[in-house]
Amino acid sequence: MGLLVFAFLTSLVGLAASQSLVLVGGGLTDGNADVWNKVIELAGGPGVARIGVFTTASSDPIGAAAYYVDMFVNTYGAASATYIPVTENSNNADDPSVVELVRQQTGFFFGGGDQLRILTALRPDGRDTLVLAALKDMLKSGAVVGGTSAGTACQSAAVMITSGTSWNALTYGAFSGGPKPLNPDYLTYDENGGLGLLTGWVTDTHFSERGREGRLIRLLQDTRDRDIGTTRGFGVDEDMALVVTDLYTRPVGTVIGTSGGVFFADVSNTVVVPSPNTFYAGVSAHYLTQDDSIDLTTGNVTFASWKTPLKGNEQFTNAEISNDILSSKRSRSWANAAAQFFDNQLDDTVTHFSFEKSPTFEATFNRLSGAGYRGPLPSDPLTFVVSHENLQVGIRENISTRKTVMGLLSLTFLTTLVGLAASQSAVFIGGNLSDGNAPIWDTVVELAGGKGVAKFGIFTTASADPEGSAAYYIDMLVNVYGAASATYIPITETSNNADDPAMVDLVRQQTGFFFGGGDQLRILNAIRPAGRETLVLAALTEMVKAGATVGGTSAGAACLSNTVMITGGSSYDALIYGAFSGGPNSNNPGDMSYDEHGGLGFLAGWVPDTHFSERGREARLIRLLQDTRYRDIGTPLGFGLDEDMALVVTDLYTRPVGKVIGISGGVFIADVTNIIVTPSTTTNYEGVSAHYLTQDDTIDLTTGNVTFASWKTPLKGNEQFTNAEISNDILSSKRSRSWANAAAQFFDNQLDDTVTHFSFEKSPTFEVTFNRLSGAGYRGPLPSDPLTFVVSHENLQVGIRESIAV
Repeated sequence: MGLLVFAFLTSLVGLAASQSLVLVGGGLTDGNADVWNKVIELAGGPGVARIGVFTTASSDPIGAAAYYVDMFVNTYGAASATYIPVTENSNNADDPSVVELVRQQTGFFFGGGDQLRILTALRPDGRDTLVLAALKDMLKSGAVVGGTSAGTACQSAAVMITSGTSWNALTYGAFSGGPKPLNPDYLTYDENGGLGLLTGWVTDTHFSERGREGRLIRLLQDTRDRDIGTTRGFGVDEDMALVVTDLYTRPVGTVIGTSGGVFFADVSNTVVVPSPNTFYAGVSAHYLTQDDSIDLTTGNVTFASWKTPLKGNEQFTNAEISNDILSSKRSRSWANAAAQFFDNQLDDTVTHFSFEKSPTFEATFNRLSGAGYRGPLPSDPLTFVVSHENLQVGIRENISTRKTVMGLLSLTFLTTLVGLAASQSAVFIGGNLSDGNAPIWDTVVELAGGKGVAKFGIFTTASADPEGSAAYYIDMLVNVYGAASATYIPITETSNNADDPAMVDLVRQQTGFFFGGGDQLRILNAIRPAGRETLVLAALTEMVKAGATVGGTSAGAACLSNTVMITGGSSYDALIYGAFSGGPNSNNPGDMSYDEHGGLGFLAGWVPDTHFSERGREARLIRLLQDTRYRDIGTPLGFGLDEDMALVVTDLYTRPVGKVIGISGGVFIADVTNIIVTPSTTTNYEGVSAHYLTQDDTIDLTTGNVTFASWKTPLKGNEQFTNAEISNDILSSKRSRSWANAAAQFFDNQLDDTVTHFSFEKSPTFEVTFNRLSGAGYRGPLPSDPLTFVVSHENLQVGIRESIAV
């Protein structure tokens, strides 16, 4: 092995072309072989590469190093990977033994964390330590240096970004000296620059996912005239990399990865209009995806050979306008808007808006000097990616939107709440609400009055750890999504305070309420014990009728109706044994159970269920509706919410309409009004009507009429499959989305109008028949991700029966 390494290092000395960087945008997944393999290849290849691992940026450098050592050696075949034990307080970056350790490697990798830790350790106050000098020598001799997240942000010789959001950057500008503890959203940078391995470009990471386009543009403009300022920068998306070769001769960057791209900004020709904030025109931007390359000296772009021009082949008629173009929470808002813009036929300019007010910013895109390219990924020919060059960007403040009297806005909103019944609303969420699902979080905040106004009461009564759960929701609603306040309502199943006037007063101070997940029976036991309305529940109901919003996730959604409330069970057991009142059966949790007193009563006439397609709950909902429809609080109607999805119900007490938001799934609607039941020892039904609605579809909850989103078109005549596929696990509670996927594929087939699926379980096996003769399917590209299509359908006729033969 020593001879091999020696031969490789000898080659390195004479091969300047192998000088290279692999700059990863963070969020590097274990399975991203393209990136991991590239680092190893450039360091000599499997069995040869010797990687020095710097986890200086991490708060746990030894633990982080163990991960990278394992990945490089055991998963991707490097000869060795060695932790370089330099931290911000180790004071050993001038130690000859550490220098010698560096000189034994053929490649280096910097992990993520805080890039200031790297600078403090390796380049304190702008001084190159001996370890950094050795690393640069090795790079010039042909070694590779890679990094992810903070380990990429630190690699340039230019000013180094350390914090900030796009909106704050455009409002307040860039500050030197590192992050501001009192406002971490301020755009800040280190004036001494990074490690100095790449010249002339500012590097940024987690880019499209956190909407960092505006902050990079502002940083470049504000620092361009500093000694180490520059007019050019790039931002790397998560799980993507820019591979820079020929670093010291004619550097060229090539994009690798399939999940996003790399954004390039150039403010060389920016025209700045005097303004108290930002007023720019003439920013030039590119967005490159897999296999595209850019000459980092000239800025010239070369698109991958497998991509073709969009001009003349656009999918959309007009450009779509984003009202959250600077979002740091709504992943890829700018990137998706730009891709769709180049993919439209008619509009050569479009103006987008920030969601934030005081001020609102306008971002104008112009493509007259630009070009878009599209192509199918070589590794996944069904997935298309869009690149573009020379997008001209203008950013300016919309003066009319600046507000100063927040108290007046709050007063106006609260006054409106009292008289505006149309704002009565409920947000039903299917569980597993992700931190980054801005469409749902933002909707909850908006319906409660908006950012800086909304005041939330947090009910984590369902949780086994109510205080801990409340702290999470308070942080998300206030610190991440901008509510004015969020207050824990300390009512639990054992607190016995739901009739306490102090709790009632606390409820009356809020403009919105949110119920967390856990066990819905805890909520009923605390707030509506044995069907009795407590004073807190009465106050809650009054506030919602006055215009407040109520939202809930998982158990917090399952409890919001006035009908029977599901408390447990699987589809297969439900079809065999039916529904049992009185709550879960501890001896058999698979039995379907319900509470006969019903939920909290905010929505009438519908049974809600959650974690729906993921846990195969379609048949249990159908059986529950049929078994309980003739009870005092029974109903033939129900809906099931997929995880990280929501049904937003407005006009709760007049003419309720539900709208689906979220992109990860949909909402299943079941109606057993016209069901035909054949006597059976288990289940034998015909005539169940079902819909499955996805983003932006709506349903009138009085009539049941469905309206599909305008961006979806009928599947009829445009089906992708010849025949319907048969599922042999249609009732699965473990195989996520078995029923939902089968139904989507069924509407997307050309020839079969009926199909019969089977349960995996035997003794008995159930047959589930789908019939689409009176139904319709619709499909469309997600507005937030035009390359991802979703399928909705209405009036699927379902029959369920035991297969006697088994």
